[in-house]
Formats: sequence, structure tokens, C-alpha cells
Amino acid sequence: MKNSAFSLRGYLMERLLTSLFLLWLASSGVGYFATINYANHPYDQVLLERAQMVAEQVRLGSGQERLDLKPNLPDGSDPGIADKVVYTVSDHNGKKIAGNADLSRPLSYRMGKSGPIFSNGELDGEKTRMVSLVYLNPASGKLFQLHLSETIHQRQTLIRGILAYIVIPQLLLIMLAAAAVLYGLKQGMLPLERLRREVAMRQRDDLSLLDASQAPLEVHPLIDAVNSLLDKLKQAMQAQKRF
Repeated sequence: MKNSAFSLRGYLMERLLTSLFLLWLASSGVGYFATINYANHPYDQVLLERAQMVAEQVRLGSGQERLDLKPNLPDGSDPGIADKVVYTVSDHNGKKIAGNADLSRPLSYRMGKSGPIFSNGELDGEKTRMVSLVYLNPASGKLFQLHLSETIHQRQTLIRGILAYIVIPQLLLIMLAAAAVLYGLKQGMLPLERLRREVAMRQRDDLSLLDASQAPLEVHPLIDAVNSLLDKLKQAMQAQKRF
């Protein structure tokens, strides 16, 4: 027959520590997504400004486009600028016209949006962040698409740094809270341990009532039940002596 007995201390510890761990996981998850949004915003602004600078250099939408011009963009070799930046100029059908990479997309992917569109991608096995812009030549009606993409090494470094400042202190707080919980459980069990020792040290004919004054309120019903049983046993023994 399976033993259904369990440790109250172990049960409470498991519940409380599991709750603290889940709280830490949830807090870390929220912090992670908040960090990504926080890190992406300034870098996206820089990426957009760089794309606009490239558009100005090649004069997109001016009618005097200089598509043979090679903008000076980071290639990832500079230790101070770890990310590689590439670009593509394409027509409305997504056919590449100029650029040092092929990031072409048909105009339909914009789904009618006219402003800058940011997206995540991958190029040569590396994760990238890309911004796409559209420039129209009013005179000829010719449309140009500009796609500028960069690797995300600097973003990831920033995200890891922010997460370290968020997750590590939270983990330390959780550990301190767990230590406080364990200490609280240990102290909370002391009255029960005193009660156990009191019962264990009694003589077999000692049927005096248990002292509930030092026990937790939650244990009082159990002590009252035991005292009631002891009182009945005492009365039964006294009645037996009379006969």
C-alpha cells in the first residue's frame, strides 16, 4: 500500500520556491521583450538616418539619380563599428538596380504603407535589421525602392548588457527571498517541534492536557481534539478504577 504521508515543511517549501521561480521567469521574460524594444528604437533611428543619407547621395527621386555611386558604408572591419551595412536600390517590381547586396522585394510587400518599414532578416548566416524606403520621381513617375540592412552585433551587445543589469539583481533578490522563506518556515515549525518533544517526553500514564498557548493558531483545533481524547481516556481510567 502506498504511503500517502507527506512533509508539510517540504510541501510549503516546494510551493513557495516554485512560485518565486515562476515569478523570476515571468519578470525576466517581460524584461527581455522590454529591453529589445528599448534597444531597437535608437538603433532603428540611426539605421533610418543612414538610409536617408544614402538616398541623398544617390539622389533617389530627383530625376538625376547617381546609381553608380558607391556610398561609404561600414563593412564590419572597424572595431568601433562592429556591424556591416549593405543596401539595394530596386524598381517597383523588386528588380535590383544598384547596391552591394541583393535585398530586393516587390513593392506589394509594403501592403500600401508609405513610410519607413523595419523588418528582421538574415544575410550570409547573420541576423540583420533592415529599413525599406520608397522614392518617387514626380516628373517621370519612376519609383525606386531603397533597402538598407545591417547586422545586429551592437544591438545584441546592448541587450545582453541591459539584461545582465535586470536579471542578475532580480535573481539575487529571489535568492534572498527564498532564504527568508526557508528561515520563516524553520521558525514557524519550532512550536510544533516543541509540542512534539513535550508529547515524546511524557510518561505513559500522564494524561494531562497539552498546553496550546505556545502553539500556532492553526494547530489549536488539533490540540483541542487531542486534549478532548486525553480527557476521555482519563475519565475512562478513573471509571475503571472505581470498579
